[in-house]
Amino acid sequence: MGLKRGISWVEIRLEPGVVMYRAADGGPTRFPVTGLKRNTTHLHPTPKAGQMLLPAESNPELAAMNLMDLSTSFLSYMAQPHLLVFHRNGKKREYTPDIEAVVPFWFVEQLLNGIPFFRAALKMPSARSARDPLVNIVLEVKKSMKYETDDYKTKIKDDVPPIYGRHGYHFFVIEEEPDLPPKRCAHLPSILMDRNLIVSDDIVPTALEFLRRENGVTTYAAMMDALGGGPAGRERTNYLHIQGLIWADLSANPVMREASTVVAMPPLLGPKRIALARRSSAKA
Repeated sequence: MGLKRGISWVEIRLEPGVVMYRAADGGPTRFPVTGLKRNTTHLHPTPKAGQMLLPAESNPELAAMNLMDLSTSFLSYMAQPHLLVFHRNGKKREYTPDIEAVVPFWFVEQLLNGIPFFRAALKMPSARSARDPLVNIVLEVKKSMKYETDDYKTKIKDDVPPIYGRHGYHFFVIEEEPDLPPKRCAHLPSILMDRNLIVSDDIVPTALEFLRRENGVTTYAAMMDALGGGPAGRERTNYLHIQGLIWADLSANPVMREASTVVAMPPLLGPKRIALARRSSAKA
């Protein structure tokens, strides 16, 4: 099977003839990143997967992970999250998706409405999304589906979507164009460098109080100044966005448009973020 060798797994029988296998530790079910690959592969650590090291088999997969790390809509995600075993025409078939994630239903609606993945991920969630149910989405990330075999296209387009749909998963195929255009994602890794920043206890209440005084909306330049200005102010602004406590429009490089990049108070998703916001409000 497609499970990595020696892994402890959990078997979930979804329906007659359809079984899902997950790693017992909640991590990737396999590590296809090896020196034998022709294409560029990566290993990607992320707090949204409990600091696990995740495999990315291609540049588009890594771009998708960078977007999910920065997106205020993604609460968690996992690469190579499960193995789906089913049958077609009496023959056993297997499928391991690239990514499974937890998002508010608002995000699913964006993709269903045809919004490219990068744009939906970088948008500020609507106020309604804080009350939305959290749902699981499954992503197949490709440079382009036109390079795939007919058998693979049948599996991706006809076989697995109905299975996922019957069990509450939302399935999407993400392609480099229009979903992960390199020119719209090139600046994101430099912003992610600030996710492990060590900040003082007063940074969060300072930022939230500043946004309150500005009626919830300000600019990247103004937020930088409120947090100390210069490189330190920029790092702190990026850090707070990555933590999901403020939102910055990162659809273009904010370094090139500090005075026009919008920063706002986003709806906080998930109990951990809500608790942190409440604690910060009490300090302020």
